[in-house]
Amino acid sequence: MKRTRLRKALIIITIAVSAVVLATLVMIGPFLYEMLRNPYNDRPFDRKVWLSAADDDSRDNPRGPMAEDLRRRFLRKGMAKKEVRSLLGDPRNSWYEEARGREDHYFLGYWGYMSMDGDYLVVHYDKAGKATSTEIYSH
Repeated sequence: MKRTRLRKALIIITIAVSAVVLATLVMIGPFLYEMLRNPYNDRPFDRKVWLSAADDDSRDNPRGPMAEDLRRRFLRKGMAKKEVRSLLGDPRNSWYEEARGREDHYFLGYWGYMSMDGDYLVVHYDKAGKATSTEIYSH
């Protein structure tokens, strides 16, 4: 009799714990997915699409999903600013960034986790105007 009660109690506890774990996964699963996925690595770089989206201020600007491929396969350390701009078109630099001449900012849309402010591909240059690094600036 005692074993039957203990077995029933263990079954109830197992079901309750499983339900809590499942409910937790259902509630936080979408947030974890959004935090862990890389929305900038979904498409290969296409220069025609990139250039045609220069004035696209929409949330889902087509530049975003191809940004990682662009960084990995096309933008090289040591590229001249003129080469980068020839490939990517004119950046969306503020007057301050343009005056400093050390960064180019290319709008990618709103692909980040919170998607409150726009995301940008940033190309950093040295004093000689050669690319030193790139980053995706996501808010």
